[in-house]
Amino acid sequence: MLLPWSDLFLNCPANLAMLFRPELRVVLSVDSIEVFLIKRSILQGFKPETVAHEQLDLLNPVESMEASPTLFAALESILEKYQGKPVVPVVILANLFSRYLVIPWSDAINTKPEMQAYMTHLFGQSYGDASADWHMTAHHAGYRQPALASAIHQTLLSGLESAFAKANMPLQAVYPQLMLTANKALAHMHQHRLPAHGWIVCLEPTRFTIARMEAGIWRAVHSMPMESSAAIQIEKWIVRESVIAPDRANMPVFVDSNVEVASNIKLPQYRVIDLHPPQAVSPRYPQTSLVSRAL
Repeated sequence: MLLPWSDLFLNCPANLAMLFRPELRVVLSVDSIEVFLIKRSILQGFKPETVAHEQLDLLNPVESMEASPTLFAALESILEKYQGKPVVPVVILANLFSRYLVIPWSDAINTKPEMQAYMTHLFGQSYGDASADWHMTAHHAGYRQPALASAIHQTLLSGLESAFAKANMPLQAVYPQLMLTANKALAHMHQHRLPAHGWIVCLEPTRFTIARMEAGIWRAVHSMPMESSAAIQIEKWIVRESVIAPDRANMPVFVDSNVEVASNIKLPQYRVIDLHPPQAVSPRYPQTSLVSRAL
């Protein structure tokens, strides 16, 4: 199971449509597909309310970025009951399906095609020839600031679009799981008047993803297979980074996980903050948007 709880209302390109139609949030994990029907009411301040939920476990867990025909067949099956209904379809992807990179600022980049070529080049440097088949996007960064970028396999994106098209529901957006975790962390920082600064950790059953933000600027992101103990894996990573760069010592650690992990992390000099259950979403804090496709 993924960590589907974060409000996409301010991020989704179809957010105005969510004023009038419920969001159909499809969460793709490595071993299941979950569907949430989420409504927002002006009387409740557009706070998301889940009115329906179902889960379909996959017989064969997904093991690569490309997914498989069985995943798409299962998705088409679960979407049949929603066919033609007035909803806003959005997909959340497990971090296994995504690759991340911090894109440095370049004064030479002036247009979207140049930015796309720049991202393609940097992903190629980091991930090799396999990235040639990826769809890449980056959140909007401030002037002279690096941007956080994500990539998913083009066959996965095409398969998702096809499955939703068959259900007569054009797919509105695809988001990586890390984006939701980042938004939970940003919400907590805003609500507790903390600086946008710290380690942001997203834990899934098979994946460990960690990003570093300093003064509101993305500095690094890493994703790797989960080890036997998530708490120990986090401890080792943070301690190693503090040795490499002592100025990173004492940065708060924001942990997003469906299981209890934060209380088991033994980092006495660090403040470890549990993001699950999620913090309420405020319309005033800056959110990160990594939209793999907005139609």
